Amino acid sequence: MNKTQQHEIDRVNALTDEQLWTRYGKMRKEDKIVAFHEALSQLGRVEKLQKEIEEDGYVPSSKNTQPEKSQEKNVEFVRVVKNEDDAKQAIFFLPEKAKFYLYSYVKNEYAHETMVFECDENGDSDMRDLLVGNGYVPSSEMMDRLSEI
Repeated sequence: MNKTQQHEIDRVNALTDEQLWTRYGKMRKEDKIVAFHEALSQLGRVEKLQKEIEEDGYVPSSKNTQPEKSQEKNVEFVRVVKNEDDAKQAIFFLPEKAKFYLYSYVKNEYAHETMVFECDENGDSDMRDLLVGNGYVPSSEMMDRLSEI
């Protein structure tokens, strides 16, 4: 067990369920999110949060042993830009098109939708949406749709 994994186990043991949700909302680094998910799973804590992390594309679903379609199409996760309850953004790269894409979910008084935009490696975009989904749509599903267009 490495230092990050032990740290996450210690944190999961020490925090309430509500605090664990808040912690996930503030996490940005994929390796820490993966270790956090492993700690939640290992300790049997907050299954709904474990599923959200899986749906957000950080780890494969524990119930789905088949590779995701987006993985088959070589869509590569680059990094998380924002991870809050009402706004999630991540950058993905599609090698076959040599393009970066910004996955963006928002829920506020004006909109509740998920979108994908073409962007540069830093996530900067002209915000012309390529794909739109009503409400929350997991990044894995949006990347599947992207690889089909």
